Amino acid sequence: MSRFFAPLILVLFPGFHSCSSGDDAKPPFVGGGEIAKGFEIRFDKAESKRESVRLATTEKGFMAESGPNAIYWNPANKTSGRYSLSVEVQHLDSHLHPHGAGLIFGGAKLADPAQVYTYFLVRGDGKFLIKKRDGENTAEITSWSENDAVKAEDDKGVAKNKLGVEVGEKETRFLVNGVEVHRVGNEKIHTEGLYGFRVIHDLKIQFVGLSCAALK
Repeated sequence: MSRFFAPLILVLFPGFHSCSSGDDAKPPFVGGGEIAKGFEIRFDKAESKRESVRLATTEKGFMAESGPNAIYWNPANKTSGRYSLSVEVQHLDSHLHPHGAGLIFGGAKLADPAQVYTYFLVRGDGKFLIKKRDGENTAEITSWSENDAVKAEDDKGVAKNKLGVEVGEKETRFLVNGVEVHRVGNEKIHTEGLYGFRVIHDLKIQFVGLSCAALK
């Protein structure tokens, strides 16, 4: 298996930011259980099987083929302070299942019952979602919402959207294809910790250009 990680822009501003990085068909899918080097996985449901998912490194980034809902992260990929996080999310075959995929960030204890993180997803019908997880509970920051910035899938079941998260001193901005779709006070979400991907069930997703950078 090839080793790949998209170029990472890293600039340190003392007291403001740190950002580190490690190695990096139609539904239902049978993934085979392959997980990219350095990454870990957690399913929403404990009874889900690793053999039903796949996260592989590719020339463009990472390819996810998911049966059940899951998050994927590398323990070396962490953020703090003021930073931006971005990735292009390519839904490649979602005709029957326009479900969500995207970023998680602000993660901690991801393998434990006390897991916490924020997630920002888009789906094939042109909508986006922002939620916060605390253990088994999730709280909506926004429900599934339409926005002209979010590209819906074409007649081949393909949609490509670049997601961006900008964590400032007091607020976090959420962007799709460079357009702000929502902002929220940092006290209402989790912002510091691990980052990675979230994929809802029965999807084939290409993640391209995952990057983390300091905000001035």
